[in-house]
Amino acid sequence: MCSMVEDILLNDNMITDFTAYMGRHKQLYRSLAQMCKQELSSSIQYPVILDVGAGPGFLSFELKKEIQNATVISFDASIEMLQQLYFEKNALMHLVNGKAEYLPFHPMSIDVVISRFSLPYWSQPGKAFQEIACVLRRNGLLIVEMLNAEYPLWKKSLVKYQMKLKKASAHTIYYHLEAYTHAYKLTQVQTFLETNGFTLLRVEGRKSEWKYLLIAKKT
Repeated sequence: MCSMVEDILLNDNMITDFTAYMGRHKQLYRSLAQMCKQELSSSIQYPVILDVGAGPGFLSFELKKEIQNATVISFDASIEMLQQLYFEKNALMHLVNGKAEYLPFHPMSIDVVISRFSLPYWSQPGKAFQEIACVLRRNGLLIVEMLNAEYPLWKKSLVKYQMKLKKASAHTIYYHLEAYTHAYKLTQVQTFLETNGFTLLRVEGRKSEWKYLLIAKKT
């Protein structure tokens, strides 16, 4: 096993409001799951996919819908978040509580690690990328959707305004914007990848945009 885990507690109102708000934007998770399916090698009949920072599980659910033969593991530091996991009939999920810096899985047991905007909440990202490299199989995929730390301040104000128009709660707006204060630059994440034996296959996004999508392979 690569490591053990411990809990992180979040504000209950924040969790409930975030789940309700993001539940209205499932297409964001669906498109990422579809992209994961396209990137996954067709030679892997029964892939094991680890969703790091799964939160209430919207991405995990879409992954299971798109890749029905996959084992999807929803992994999050908050038990409370996992308890919000979006279930539907026959959506067989595996819920695991823990931190990205301590992944309780056997080495080389995972085909794909995917993470959507959880990077700002990793207290030791270097250690987290090391753990991800540990659990991924050779040539395994790492897909990271990350906030852009260099996104202009004035554009962040527009994000707040747009979220208000979409009737996001104060808790949800705070949760989104606070994450930017802990976001990383693209060059920093590229260094984490190189240091831990990953080959960067593709980067989507620009410095002027609010996010990047990185696809890397463990070599």
